[in-house]
Amino acid sequence: MSDVADQIRQVKHADRKDTDGAGVRGATSHLIRLHATPATTRAWPASGVFGTPQTVRLFTERAATIYYTTDGAEPTLDSSRYTTPLRLEGSTRLRYFSVDAYGNREAVREDLYDVTPQVPTITLQTIAGFDVEGEAQVPFTWRSDMTGHYDITLRQQHVSRAMTVLQGKVERGKAMRSVIAQHFLAAGDWQVQIQVQPPQGPIGWLSFWLRVRYVDTFADTRYLDADATTAIWDTQQRQVRLSRGPRLLSTYDTRGRSRHVLGREGHAFLANGRGGLHILDVADPQALRRVGIMYPHGKAAALAKYDQYVYLAAGASGLTILDVGQPADPRFVSIVPLRGAASDILIVPPYAYVGTQQGVLYILDLTTPLRPRLLGQVDVGGQVVDIAVADGVAYLACLKQGVVIVDVRTPHQPRLLQRWSTQEAATGIALHDQRAYVAAGGLEVLDVRHPETPVHAARRRLSGAYGVHLLPPYALVATGTDGIQAIPLHGAQVVSRTRTTHYAARLAFTGTLALVADTRGGLHIFDMAQPEQPRLLAALPDVGTVVDVVVDGTFAYLADDRHGSGLVVVDISTPATPRVVGRYHTEATSDVVVWKHLAIVGDEAGVLHVVDVQEYARPRVLGSLSVPGSIQRLVLLPPYVLVASDTAGLHVVEMTQEHLLYLRATVPIPGRALDIALVDHLAYVAAVSGGIQVVDVSTPLQPTLKTPYHHHDGKGDDILRLLAHQQHFYAIDGERGVQIVSASETGARSYAALSQASKERLGPWLPRGHTCLSVPYCIPCMWST
Repeated sequence: MSDVADQIRQVKHADRKDTDGAGVRGATSHLIRLHATPATTRAWPASGVFGTPQTVRLFTERAATIYYTTDGAEPTLDSSRYTTPLRLEGSTRLRYFSVDAYGNREAVREDLYDVTPQVPTITLQTIAGFDVEGEAQVPFTWRSDMTGHYDITLRQQHVSRAMTVLQGKVERGKAMRSVIAQHFLAAGDWQVQIQVQPPQGPIGWLSFWLRVRYVDTFADTRYLDADATTAIWDTQQRQVRLSRGPRLLSTYDTRGRSRHVLGREGHAFLANGRGGLHILDVADPQALRRVGIMYPHGKAAALAKYDQYVYLAAGASGLTILDVGQPADPRFVSIVPLRGAASDILIVPPYAYVGTQQGVLYILDLTTPLRPRLLGQVDVGGQVVDIAVADGVAYLACLKQGVVIVDVRTPHQPRLLQRWSTQEAATGIALHDQRAYVAAGGLEVLDVRHPETPVHAARRRLSGAYGVHLLPPYALVATGTDGIQAIPLHGAQVVSRTRTTHYAARLAFTGTLALVADTRGGLHIFDMAQPEQPRLLAALPDVGTVVDVVVDGTFAYLADDRHGSGLVVVDISTPATPRVVGRYHTEATSDVVVWKHLAIVGDEAGVLHVVDVQEYARPRVLGSLSVPGSIQRLVLLPPYVLVASDTAGLHVVEMTQEHLLYLRATVPIPGRALDIALVDHLAYVAAVSGGIQVVDVSTPLQPTLKTPYHHHDGKGDDILRLLAHQQHFYAIDGERGVQIVSASETGARSYAALSQASKERLGPWLPRGHTCLSVPYCIPCMWST
């Protein structure tokens, strides 16, 4: 352990006491501080363009000496030491690094400051702090000394592309309060940039850094084991040694809250709540590596409606079918798996045309809406992001591959007709009067009277065209951060520009109403009776991240990808006052079991998925089943799966050779079914107030309840988790700590022992997670209730 001892630079209060004669005579239970990494230096403000000179401060999160240069030269230990704030009168390239008390030296960092007259100067007024706990919002206030439009962007360290999170108008000298929502921030370092574009002149901007932490630093010592030895002093070897026992080898950070982990053949399968299913390579326990990830419900990309059903193009999960017969209560029906990740869908009854990220167009027969039947497919060579169909011909916007034209008059044998290269990535397409209007940076117009030989007709310059919808005699174009632009079908002059809150992506029309999917800006409704003068009627800003919208009658259906595949139903019968009447959103992935090359995944919405994990890097959904209740635990009894489904009891689900799932039996459980321990033919169910319920599953299709276990004191039960080992059970009781219980052959329970651990010691930890044992390692999985 000398290599560990060499890394220890400081030991606080190492109290010694005599022990046995084995050569170890001193011990301490106090915190050991290891500093093997350098301090991080940040500048405040960070890089920016300002209209006035700036005062810049350098700081570190712990004590360290900072060295810097302001002429762009590489700083060294002989460079100036930072002691007081720096006054920058002109454009400056500031470079700096720090050295801490243990000699750890930081890599050189730099910030660029451009001081230019006539540009806005932005100042940050208040912020709660630059270190942010995960799952927290980041509020701050700021001012600009000029009026203009502002954008606030986020960029993660080492990533070149930034994302816009807030937009709007700022007035000169007015304090602006902005809030960055928690779902934008994963763990790591983020650069926040505020930029203001005045009516005339160049942009001014300010940046600063946030550090987002999702890992518990254990700074609160209330739950540290102060009675056990954490380190020992070897008086013969004259070194500190870590004591025997479990020690942390490595961690794997996730954004979701992990619910359960299962180890199998050098891999770990992690049920990561809203983070979906993660597959980790744990062959080297000191270097956990993710090899695959999947959101069982997929990621909403587009939607279409047919009859009383909505079909969501849901990424790697294929198509999600939802029943919206009762708009206030959308219900999950099933998932139609496809090879590849579904990225767009168009329904022209009785056919559905589905495009994928891998560049395949599928044609499905919807004669039986709940059981779409695959008719044909064709490889188009580029990711499909928008589809239009007319006269038996499909026109596909395929990003960098431009427009792909496919003959679909024979659905069983679609045939590639032509490819057309656009000047920029093709992101949207619409058809009118034998012409195709393509959003590709600008608006390109193709004459498609002869689809095999399209002819260029016109190109209209627009900024950032993304989606297009036709309202003859105008084309309405969704142009991202520039909102909606209207242009005549046979002209080149833009007749109106209307900005939206965030990023206008897709459009839908009913009568003269235009409904705009504005991504994080929600839904916007415009009166387009006069396209030259669009009039905003209403906006719904807090309905998720809206990536697509369709209209049917008095309802609008929004595809929401904020937490996977979501649907929002909006009543637009009164356009000026739209209201949300129904929602469907995917729930947290709660458990996973693995059988052969299949993972069976359950979530809190009561949906089971069969996932092919033969290729860890490319897991894909093969089938799904909705069961009553909220799934808490899965246990394999091949070819059956036992499902603890909270208040709905214990389900027995059969999986066929075709990977289809069928609910075969349900046993009502007194209390709530939260956990299952299977021993031979008996399933022991942690039932909270119901104690431990015993179910005989020797005949899985006819499960029967046996005699349950309740605590002998008669004061009630609170059984949350169960672990079976030989003929004993370790039951986590929310009121009593850990109970050790023995089992008889008949399934009756007899009390054996109660652990000495008190509720206060165990309460904050044990009921919250699960541990997967893979000797000699264990993977604890902690989450918050």
